[in-house]
Amino acid sequence: MRCLGGWNQSAFKPEKVAALYYPVLAFCTMLWAVFFQESWKRSNNHYTHHWGTLDKLPSLLEEPRPLFRGTLEPSPITGRLEPFYPRWKRNLIVCFVTLPITLLCLTVVVVVALAHIKLQEYAENRVAKCRFRVAALVPFLPMILYALNISILNAIYRKIAAYLTDLENHRLSESHEFAFVSKLILFQFINAFYAPFYIAFYRMDLDHLRHVTSFVRNPRSVEFVDVMFRVEALATRQHVHLVALLFLQHLMTILVTRQIMGNLKEVFLPLGQTRIRQVYLSLRADGFALLKREDDATAPPPQVFTTSSDVDDGENSLEGSSTRMRRNAGGCWFFVEAYRSDPRSSDTSLLPVVDAKVHRDIGFTRAEQEEIMPKYDDATDDYLEMFIQFGFVSMFTCAFPICGLLAFLNNLLEIRSDAFKLLTNFQRPFAETATGIGVWERAFDIVSYVAISVNIGLIGVSGSLQDVFPGLTPYQHALLLISIEHILFVLRFGLSHVVPPVPLALETSIAILEHKRREALRTVEREGRKEARKVSEGNDSQASYEYPEYQNSDIDTP
Repeated sequence: MRCLGGWNQSAFKPEKVAALYYPVLAFCTMLWAVFFQESWKRSNNHYTHHWGTLDKLPSLLEEPRPLFRGTLEPSPITGRLEPFYPRWKRNLIVCFVTLPITLLCLTVVVVVALAHIKLQEYAENRVAKCRFRVAALVPFLPMILYALNISILNAIYRKIAAYLTDLENHRLSESHEFAFVSKLILFQFINAFYAPFYIAFYRMDLDHLRHVTSFVRNPRSVEFVDVMFRVEALATRQHVHLVALLFLQHLMTILVTRQIMGNLKEVFLPLGQTRIRQVYLSLRADGFALLKREDDATAPPPQVFTTSSDVDDGENSLEGSSTRMRRNAGGCWFFVEAYRSDPRSSDTSLLPVVDAKVHRDIGFTRAEQEEIMPKYDDATDDYLEMFIQFGFVSMFTCAFPICGLLAFLNNLLEIRSDAFKLLTNFQRPFAETATGIGVWERAFDIVSYVAISVNIGLIGVSGSLQDVFPGLTPYQHALLLISIEHILFVLRFGLSHVVPPVPLALETSIAILEHKRREALRTVEREGRKEARKVSEGNDSQASYEYPEYQNSDIDTP
């Protein structure tokens, strides 16, 4: 009992209790990621059932996407001529074109990340010798520059991925989107997380290993070894603390810079493009004469073009008219009607172009204004932003706990910025049916499994288990980490199957609809049998009327 009581007192010392915070926070983060994904699946099924897109047709019954090209052959399902492209050609393109170019792009990303890390190390060494306080901000410049380069490389690789995916020539839109998004996810993951992985695992472990191996090669006496081992442990802890501080600075800089740049690019970039196009078209059509008012006394009544003969070559208009026809950047003609200077005019169907002065003289209709807005292609960029943010929260919350708070605040801002972007900065997107988020759901699942390995690795690097169990050898420590990792994998897999993706209320609603459908089908079948019976009885009565000698005839028997 004395030994047990001594073990209990030593096991719950303050430093050991503090060392448990990191594994507990990692475990809570893993549980949050699982329940977040499972709750999203349930909400997704609820919305798809509400909008009638829960059932999905087989892939062979779907129409090929418009840009799919191939030789026309009769379809084995419908018998119609449809384009056909052999799978072996697509596999050859993937193996000998897509894969080498993708690996080359990833190599460029790794080289750029290493260059920024070396630049940061150089800046830190130079700042350490400088006495000015302002110089303490210099090490953040390479991090900010790296975040800017991430956005530039993402834009370049996006075009490359789009070209490679079009070259692969996928038949269905779903498979085309899967191939395109897979390339983007792989590149974005390496581009965003390579530097944190390098700082967290390579710099910590390699330096510690270099110190330990150089010490073990030159042992002297037992007392000297014991003293040097304590000194080495203290130096290693200080080194781990410095690298951990660098790791936190890098995470905070990258995450905050990406969030700020993403919101600015989403809101102000398309808004600026639209305003510049409006000003350019206005100046190109009528020049600065649009800013001049016409005298009320000399202004003739407004005229409108009714025939094509009224339109001259170039950008001319009827002199003195308040309605002019102009050509946009795409070469299409459209009307721009000026406001009448009559104060009694109540026409407010036109929108202002540049400012209040122009608002009194000229305006664009809503359709004309949306025509010069940029097109909203798809939600891939929005999904990528949430994917990277989910990766930061699920993998690095333990090392950077404020990461979750920053992500939450960014989501609050993202809701309003996305709504403003879709309502005011882009053309109206066409509505498309969908059964879910597609390949992104699988990508989030993969990240949740990767997050378990990353958190276990960070626990091993931080030395939390060594503080809790100081008597473990390095091999026992590694085996314990691997065992915990596999237990969490099994727990993650079990929780994903224990929580049903379809809520019970939704299953009941689906069952009620299926019951009504079967009852309606039975009713139709009964009505069909009744009609068939009436038709057959009517045919029999008509036959008996036409041939009465065959009905109720007395046959004489000998």
